[in-house]
Amino acid sequence: MYKPNLKITSTILNYLNDIAVDRAKVLDTPLIRKWEEDFRKEAIIQSTHSSTAIEGNGLSIEQVANLLLGNEIYCTPLRNL
Repeated sequence: MYKPNLKITSTILNYLNDIAVDRAKVLDTPLIRKWEEDFRKEAIIQSTHSSTAIEGNGLSIEQVANLLLGNEIYCTPLRNL
C-alpha cells in the first residue's frame, strides 16, 4: 500500500488557518449574498435567452428578462420564410 511521506509543518498550518479565516470573512459578508442573488437572476435570464434562441426564439435579452419578471412584452410577429 502506498504511504506518502507528508509532513504538516507550522508553515502549512499557518496557511490553512489563514485560508479558514479568509473563507469565514467571505461567507459572512452580506454584500456577497446580494451579488449572488443578482448573478443568479442574470444567469437565469442568460440561459433562458440562449436556450430559447437555439429553438428560433427572436426575443431580445431585455424581452426575456421582462417575461421572467411577469411583464407583458410587445414584439412584431415573424414572417413565414
